[in-house]
Amino acid sequence: MFKKPFILYDPDCPLCLRFKQGLERIIPSEVLHFYSVQTEKIYSEFPFLKINECSKRVHLVDEENNVYQGGEVIRYLLKLNPQTGKLAWLLDSKAGIQASESFYQAIDKFREKIKSWDKDCDKCDH
Repeated sequence: MFKKPFILYDPDCPLCLRFKQGLERIIPSEVLHFYSVQTEKIYSEFPFLKINECSKRVHLVDEENNVYQGGEVIRYLLKLNPQTGKLAWLLDSKAGIQASESFYQAIDKFREKIKSWDKDCDKCDH
């Protein structure tokens, strides 16, 4: 039912939604698929995925059911994209791994800040 590789994203998070939309522009839809982190059936088909973990960090599942999280997703995507794939080997070094993790951590901090803004918003229903 679910096509692989796929990324689980939070459709309620503006940053996650923009990330998804950006990827859809550069990676063909037959190469990479997107499913909402709230899709309950995905957790029964892939029991190694846990909704509480997937809600906290970006998760990507490849064709062999390998799971990538956080900065690993960035490295996977760079290898997947034909425009950047030839340079993706740079990310396999210790410095490259640290750089992609730092990049992801900065984005994740911003995502958490956005989520906290929503909770503090008097005009929101939640």
